[in-house]
Formats: sequence, C-alpha cells, structure tokens
Amino acid sequence: MSLLLTAPPPSPPRPDLTPSPVLAVVLLGAGSPPTDHLAAALAEARLRPDAVTVAALGPAEEAAASALVADLTQRGLRAEEVEVPARRSLRLQALAAVAASDLDTLFGDRAPRALLWFLTPGTLPEADALHRLCEEYLRSPSVGAVGPKHLDAEDPSLIRSLGIHATRTGRLVPHPAPGRPDQGQLDTSTDVLAVPLTGMLIEAGLLADLGGWEVARADVAADLDLGWRAQRAGRRVVVAPRARMLTIPGVAVAVGDTGVRRRAARLVALTQASGWAVLPLAVWIALSALVTGALLLLLKRPRAAAWEVAQLGALRPWTIARSRWRHRGDATVARTHLRSLFVPGRAILRGMADAAHDAVFPPRAPIGNAAHDLTPRSLVGRIARHPLLLAPLAVLLATLVAARTLPGARPRSLSDGLVGGALPGGRADAAALWSTWVDSWRGAGLGGASSGEPVNGLLAFLAAVVERVPFVNVASSGGAAVALILLLGMPCAAISAYLAARLLTRQVWPRALAAAAWAANPVAVAAIGQGRVGAVIALVVLPLAAAGLALTAGRAGTATSAFATGLALAVLGAGAPVLLVLAAVVLLGVLVFVRGARGRALAALLTAAGLQAPWILDAIVDPRRALAGPGLVTSGDPAGSWGWWALGALPLVVLGVVALGGRSPGRDSRSVLAGVAAVGLVGFALGRGVDLGDGLRPWLPLLLLLPILAVAAASLLLPTPRHWALGVAATTLVGALAVGGLGSALRTEVDPRPVVAIDQADRFFGTRTLVAELTPSGPARYRFLSRESSGLLRSLPEALPADAQAAPEVATILAGGAQVTATLTAYAVDVLALHGTVPPALSERLDTREGLTRMGAPTGWSMWRVTPTDAVASTVAPPRIAVVGSGIVAVAVTGQSAATKAEVDVAAAGLLVIAMPPQWSDHAVVRIDGAIVQPRSGNGPPSYPVSAGRHTVEVAVGWSHPWVRQLSLAWLGVVLFLAIPFGTRRSRTGVRYD
Repeated sequence: MSLLLTAPPPSPPRPDLTPSPVLAVVLLGAGSPPTDHLAAALAEARLRPDAVTVAALGPAEEAAASALVADLTQRGLRAEEVEVPARRSLRLQALAAVAASDLDTLFGDRAPRALLWFLTPGTLPEADALHRLCEEYLRSPSVGAVGPKHLDAEDPSLIRSLGIHATRTGRLVPHPAPGRPDQGQLDTSTDVLAVPLTGMLIEAGLLADLGGWEVARADVAADLDLGWRAQRAGRRVVVAPRARMLTIPGVAVAVGDTGVRRRAARLVALTQASGWAVLPLAVWIALSALVTGALLLLLKRPRAAAWEVAQLGALRPWTIARSRWRHRGDATVARTHLRSLFVPGRAILRGMADAAHDAVFPPRAPIGNAAHDLTPRSLVGRIARHPLLLAPLAVLLATLVAARTLPGARPRSLSDGLVGGALPGGRADAAALWSTWVDSWRGAGLGGASSGEPVNGLLAFLAAVVERVPFVNVASSGGAAVALILLLGMPCAAISAYLAARLLTRQVWPRALAAAAWAANPVAVAAIGQGRVGAVIALVVLPLAAAGLALTAGRAGTATSAFATGLALAVLGAGAPVLLVLAAVVLLGVLVFVRGARGRALAALLTAAGLQAPWILDAIVDPRRALAGPGLVTSGDPAGSWGWWALGALPLVVLGVVALGGRSPGRDSRSVLAGVAAVGLVGFALGRGVDLGDGLRPWLPLLLLLPILAVAAASLLLPTPRHWALGVAATTLVGALAVGGLGSALRTEVDPRPVVAIDQADRFFGTRTLVAELTPSGPARYRFLSRESSGLLRSLPEALPADAQAAPEVATILAGGAQVTATLTAYAVDVLALHGTVPPALSERLDTREGLTRMGAPTGWSMWRVTPTDAVASTVAPPRIAVVGSGIVAVAVTGQSAATKAEVDVAAAGLLVIAMPPQWSDHAVVRIDGAIVQPRSGNGPPSYPVSAGRHTVEVAVGWSHPWVRQLSLAWLGVVLFLAIPFGTRRSRTGVRYD
C-alpha cells in the first residue's frame, strides 16, 4: 500500500524555535510514499529539518533514495544518502543510518544538542508536524523524546496510535483504540511511557546513552523498552497530538495485536521491574495468562486465548538477567515516580468488560427517520407484527385445524401418544428411550442383542424435557414427544426456513412466505398424517443444514458455522440417513475442489461423522440402514398414495418454473439450486426399484423435499415484482392444509394393560404382560409388554430372537397346560391378556389353574392375573429379579433390561435368578458387593450364586460399541460448545481482542 497524496501547500518560513539542529532520518522501503510527496512534505513544511539522511532499506529502493536526495537538494535542503545493512531489524537500520551520518560535520558545535527525527516506510508528515514536535520538546528541559499522533492514511479522521500505553505488568493497552475518530478530544500534550519509532523526535545523545533499542524485542516492545529506560534515566517521553502523521496499517504499532508483541512487552516489564519484584511479577503473568486464556476459550476466542497463553514465553530467566545486566546503572529515577505513566488495573477490567459487551451485543443502528417518528411502535407491537411470529403462527393454526380429521384427536393424544401409520405405538419414558439407544441388549419383552437407531437418543432428550415440565403429567413422555414433533413440526420448519433464508435475502416478508410454503408442502402434510417422524425431522433441519453447507463452501463461513453445520447434519442423519449421505458427498466435493473452504468442510464432516459414529458402524454391517430411517420404510407403493394432496404440488410447480427459469438475478445460485432439485427428482424416480428386504422399500417422497427446498430458495432470488408467485403458493398450501386435514391414519394410543400391571412393570417388580391376539385360524400372535421399549418409531425390522424362542412355552400357556403358572412366573409375567374370542374350553382351563385369577377387562379382552402360589408366597407378583433358595426374595428393578442397584437380605445361600434369556448374560455384568459374579451354565434364565447375609446387588447392561459411543457423547459436548455462536458475527470474524 502506498501513500498517494498531493504535495502540501507552501507554508510560511519557519521561526527559529531552537538552537538544536534536527536531522531527519528517512528510511525508504516497501510502503514508502512517492519521493516527490516526501520531498515536498520536508521542504515546504512549516519547520524544515537542518539536514536529511536518506537510507534505502533494500536494492529496490536505491533509485528512489537517490531521486529523493536530488529533489531535496534542489529544494534547498541539505541531504545525503547513506548505506545501511540490508535484511536487518528496522531499528538497527535506523541506528546504522545515524551512525553513518557525521553529526559533527553536519552541525559543528551544535552537534551535542542534535535531534533525530525518524521517518520510516509507510508514513508521511503533515506540514507542521516537525514544528509541533520541536515546540513540545522546548516546553521542558526534561523532555528527551516526542512522538506525534498517527492518523489513517486513507481516512485521516481516524486515529491509528497516540503513544504506547501499558500496565506495570507489561500488558499493552490500546489508548485510543485504533480506528477511533479524531475529533480533537485528545489534542492535549501528555506524558506517556513510550512512543513508536515512526515519527519519533529524540535527542541523539539520549539515544546514544541508552544504547539504542533492544533489537531482540518485537517492534512495539523495543519502543516500549527504550521509552521505559528513558523515563528511568530522568528524561520524559511525551506526545504532541497536534503533530500529525499519515500512516498505513502495520506502521507505528502501539498495541499488542499479536502473541509475539504481547510476549515481548511482558518481557520488558520483567526486565524493568525491581529485583525483589521479578519473581512475583512472573507468577502473576503466568496465572493471569492461564486464567485469561481459559476465559477466552470459554468465550470461544481461540486465537486471543492462544495469544494470552503465549505470554508464558516471556518467562525466560537468562534473557531477563542478561538484559538487566546490560543496562545496570542507567536508572536515576525511582520506579515509584513513574506510577502515573502506567495504565491502572481498573481501566483494564473496564476495557475488558466493554469489549465483552461489544462482542456479545451488536451496536445500535444509526439514527434515521425512525428517530423522528412521533408514534413509535412498542416492543410488543413490533413482535406481534414480525413475520417470524406470523408465519409459524399461521402454519400452527392450519395444523390444528387439519388435525380434526384424525380419529379421536384430542389433547389426550399429547399424553398417551399416537399409534397408526408408521407409528407402532407403545409406552416409553426418557430412560427407556435412552436404554433403547445405547444398550447392547434392548427391546420390549424379552429383548435381544441389537444397536438402536440414533433417533432414540434425540427422543430421549425430548422426553426428558417433557418429564420436567412443571404441572404436566403424561402417561408416556416418549409418546408425548413424538406427538409434539408431529404437531409442531411444520411451525418449527417455518421458523428454521425463515432463519436459513437470511443467507439469500434480508427482506422479511418474502422469507416468511417462502418459509410458510416450505412448511406446508405436500410431503410435509403426508409425513405428519402418516406419522413419519424421520421426514418431519428432515423438514425442520434440512433448511438449516442446507444454509450451513452453503456457508461452509462460501467465503462467509466461520469455524462456528462449520461445527453448527456438522451438528445439524448429525440431527438430520438421525431422522433421514439418506440425506446425511448426500450431504457427506457434498462436503467431500467441497473438501476436494474448493480450496478456501477445505478446513470448514473437514470440520463439518468430522463433526457429523463423530456424532453418528455408532450408526456408521452399524450401517457398514447393514448398508440398508442408510436408505431407511424412523418411519421412512413402507410395505406399499414406495412413491406413496397422496390422493387429494397431489393438487398441492401445483403451486410449487408453477413457482419452480417462475423461480428456476427465466432470466432472474442470481444465475449461479439458481444453477446450483436446479442441480439440487434434479438430484431429488432423479432419486425419486430411481428409488422405486430399491428393495430393503422383508417386503419393505424406502419412503421415496422424502427425496422430494430437495426440489421443494430448491424451489423455495430460488423464489427468494426473484425480483420484488415477482414475489406475487411466492405469496400465491404459500397461501394456497397453507389453505389446503387447513381444508384437507391430516388424514385418518393416526389415533390415540391405548395401553391394553391394566393400571396395576403398568404400575408393577414400572416399579419394584419390573414385571411383564403377555398379550396374545387370538385368530380363528392360524397361530396366535403374541408379544411381551414391559417397562422396556423397542422404540416408538417403525424402521427396519430387527432380529430379536428371544421372543420367538419363547413360542413353545407361549403355545403351552395358550393351551392352558398344567405348568402355565410356572411358565408365566419364569418370564416374570403378572398379567395374561388375550384379545379376541377365547374358546370356552381354554377359558375354563385358565380359570381353574392355580395362581391365575380372572380380572376385569375391556370389551374384546380377557385377562388373568398371575398370583403367588405356595412356592412364591413371599411375593405379590412374579419378580424380574429374585434370590431363590429356601424361599423367594424379590429384588427391586430400578433400570432397563433388569438393570438395578439394590440392597437385599438373604437368609440362606441361594441363586440370584434374573428372568431374562440366557444370551442376556453375555451383555450384562452382575456385581454382588462390588465383585463381578459369573453366571452358572445352563439353558435356563441367568443364575448367579449368592451367599447368606446382606448384599448390594448391581446389574448393569453394557453399551453397544461402548468406546465409540462414549467418545461420540464426549464429542457431542465439544461440538455443542463450538457450534453455539457467542457474540456478534463481526466479533467472531474480524475483531481482534486487545
């Protein structure tokens, strides 16, 4: 960057201010202004230097140095060119230039009083700069060095630096902050600790007495060290704010804007401290650097944190000792006399608080015409009229109206959950869903060895939130979470689409219309009406994920947006794995072909892969998982039967033709969106031939979300006059949602178990209920209901053989065999529930079996309660876990899949029997009094020896992929911290911490 300024106007002849001669040392290098401008600034100034020494800092500037000397000589100035060593420190070159100038020859008997004025590359003095500097120098005989005010070369109304300010511990303080407007508020001369080399006016004798700069220091630290030593030598350092110099960035630095500068400034403080204070100061610097670095990491400022921690590099005993020895005996002023020159600690704390406030809260908008509004709107009024509220509210009202078509739709559905369509039904709380996700042995009834779907972890979190809502009691928190996802899916999709659309336009109403059209599209209506939770999750997350991918590939992306994109993709993969696979392909393409975005793409890819690592391992074993998902499989037509809702696609088709066709702006963006739409349409067309086995196929309408999203995004690129098409499409789709309804596939879940069975299953005994569907012909279908859950969402069928292996025993039970009670007790079944017409002979046999008691049942059901026989007289229900010996001692079940931690008193040695399949013991660990106990061999339920006395029994079921899952959960905590933005976007992308 060069200073291209017009030559200053001629000034009147300078007055004879001082008998001290001034030698201007001009160093020419990269960034120096044109020689004619510099010659004019020196020759036509109000006060001209008595002599000028010009030094070229490199071979490229030698011609310019010769031209400048010739020009200055022609203008009547005494000028000479000297040689200085190349490729050395700027301050060493300045000293070399002074050494090459013979002051005795230049100034004669005035040489001892000579002043040196340094002009380095990247600066240009104003007409009266030297006059003001000398004027300030003459105010007091104690002044030894004077510095000017440095202004921005491109915008002289902004200040770059005004002296070097620091605390006693060497922390550099920007005062004023670079870029602050210059309104004359600082135009009073003041003492400072030091001034930058650029523009400095200093006595030649003082510079020689001080031994020059400590060139091993960084630039600002070297100037700080020189000024500090000059103050200790009894010579003041002041600034002359009316002496103005125009400076380019990187010149006359007075702040610690890099780790090297901060570390070097701390080293100066350790060098200048008294001997007894060096060790305490070093400890303070170390502690403050570590604490401040940790706080900055919590505030997500890794670069500033690295700079802070880098200050530990100032703790170099040998360097400190060598510098203190070199300058021993130079000081004549006590350190306490310099107290007023240091920035107080309270100013540092106040500055940090202000910087944190500015980083978190954006500055107020400039005052405009709204400030003159005599009837300003209240905050509530602005919120009530904001499109971000109105668009989701309209979609929510349309959803509530559309829910009238659901059979038995009522608020009770939010408590009991929904069943039908892609929802198999069932009760589950947060603990059951968590176990379904992480445990290696999972599933309702007897369970089996399997790895759960990632969506169960998301549902577990939502169910935990539902359970903690005050004054709200739900029968199934998991079912309530699923119902809320379906109910609030479209309004939440409108909010996410509105927020994501900010990447394309700042206009609020077009974004609101596009968000409403996206939320109420036909695929969304079909997904909610059929209970396809995976598609609803994709509906909500896909706009944010798409915006994140765009940021990742573009120039506006940040590390925060990359991690947030990876988090969004992980959630998207939990609902719709096939969309995660497509997004991974996009990130791989960015990683390979977009050079400037490779780091962000890698961060997003590793984030999503780390969070979905357990699922990836399962998908490698069973690739069908990548094409399935919660509610995203069907046994019918994979394209779906839309019926009347197919008419809803017409507005989107029209909008797509208008938005993606024609000659509207944003041609490149529209090409990308057209490619996204083509991928979705091609996938929809080719997916009809995909077979997942067991007569199941992927639910293909999910892929149509891609062209719909592309159309909604392209509509925002239309010129304002064409937004009528967006308004018509949004109004039509929302109206069609309200008029057409959500269909009749879903209904409220009804648990067939009696209340007592539910209570005993969820509490101490952990019992099961055997439910059998009796058919006139063919074998009966049966299932075990328990506190465990197989998941509330239907996906690929899992091979859980334990329930199937119980078929012979169940057949004996349904035949009313003599051992029916013993068999039910062995499986911890406390209620036998038969649905359908029970043959009289079977009913009679069951009524007469010891231990079975008929109980009241709803219409179409026949139920018997399993009551204790003589063998189990000490229990009121068949327990899941019991110590069997001289009697039966039930053990409390506190977790899922027989997991527990309980105290038990055993009268005599016996066996700890757990009513689980034999294979369960391979996935569980049983501890008695902290010691692991191995099961006895055999084909019966797992049994563990236990001695007489009081024991602590612990049963824990292991996790599937335990190490991978634990690392994935730890990575989730890290990602949540990295993905959540802190402060304004400007503070994260361009503002330095000082």
